[in-house]
Amino acid sequence: MSEYQYYEFVAVDRPLTKEERATLRSFSTRARITPTRFVNEYHWGNFKGHPEKWMETYFDAHLYLANWGTRNLYLRMPTSLLDLEAVSGYLAEGGFEAWEAKGKLILSFISENENGGYDDDSDYGEGQDDIGFDEDDEGGADGSGRLAALLSLRTELAEGDVRPLYLGWLLGVFCGCVDEGDPEPPVPSGLGDLTGAQAELARFLKIDSDLIDAAAEKSPRRRSTDGKRGAEDAAGLRAWLAGLPDEQRVAWLARTSEGESAEVGAEIRRGWLEESKARRPISEKINAGAEPDRRTAGELLRRMETLAEERKARAAEKAAREKALRDHEAAVLRERYLNFQALREPELWTEVHEHAASKLPKRYDAAIRLLVDLRDLACRRNDSAAFSARLGAFRESQVRRPSLLARIDKAFNA
Repeated sequence: MSEYQYYEFVAVDRPLTKEERATLRSFSTRARITPTRFVNEYHWGNFKGHPEKWMETYFDAHLYLANWGTRNLYLRMPTSLLDLEAVSGYLAEGGFEAWEAKGKLILSFISENENGGYDDDSDYGEGQDDIGFDEDDEGGADGSGRLAALLSLRTELAEGDVRPLYLGWLLGVFCGCVDEGDPEPPVPSGLGDLTGAQAELARFLKIDSDLIDAAAEKSPRRRSTDGKRGAEDAAGLRAWLAGLPDEQRVAWLARTSEGESAEVGAEIRRGWLEESKARRPISEKINAGAEPDRRTAGELLRRMETLAEERKARAAEKAAREKALRDHEAAVLRERYLNFQALREPELWTEVHEHAASKLPKRYDAAIRLLVDLRDLACRRNDSAAFSARLGAFRESQVRRPSLLARIDKAFNA
């Protein structure tokens, strides 16, 4: 197997300067470098850069893929939006790690599954029957298009959605980086209905969907918002912004003009979400605070195995039903065909002899098909003995045609 490695880095919050691009170019003459991206593929040799250092200095996201199964994803966030303390309960050394540098938090998802890619026809959170492993991953075996589908995870995290963090912990459970006796972190709502980026994260890291289903059993549904609710939230956001101190709004405007619009937008959304939570009805607050009993990693793995067995059983039952239906349809068609052949049964033996006399392999096969029809017609009349006698006589007349006799033996003695 030839070697293949794919590296992609993306700058989201600010573009790379001309000097920074020149520095990156010194690491590779073949890479595609723009103010927002660095992409390179290797069929031999190795990457000369340092992904961790590059994430601390230049980029907000990085994806690595190798054809022997290794897949890494790095995401960088301002610590003002997400810090190490907030994610510490979800970390799993060797699977999901994080560190702070230069006022940024870097999240590292590490997958070392060598069993091939996850079946990308799976739809996490919407009935995951008939799911398995498949070598053909969506997004291309070369990794192109993968990172773009994952970038919105940063926005989701900035807005307080911790499902990507929980998926990181599940990755650690799946890869054996979490002790089976360790309890799970707080279970976020909506694990049974992941966003597109979160489902792509699970697919890219090859987290078993049965494990996600097991975790989702204790995950409350997320609050849905229709168009009316969305308009109410927009009006509420404007009213909330209008009620903030002038110095806060001026500070956000100044930072936006200095190129921090992404960070400012995330801070505003996060602040409004916190305000919205504070205004929720007391019944919703009580339900939201009623956290289910924490399960251990081992319990989730055992539940994953149970769900996998149930899914396979359902798949086997479905396959059996479909086969029975196909067999019934084939039997009906066969019966109609034999009804037609019965009207011309005397002619069939004549055609068998004509095919045999041709000495052509294709005509021999046609003769065998007709003989099978004659046998089945005899069975319908409970007259198999008469057919066997006539077949024996036909065999004796074809002693000089061993190829035809071999076909007859294969068809009637199998």
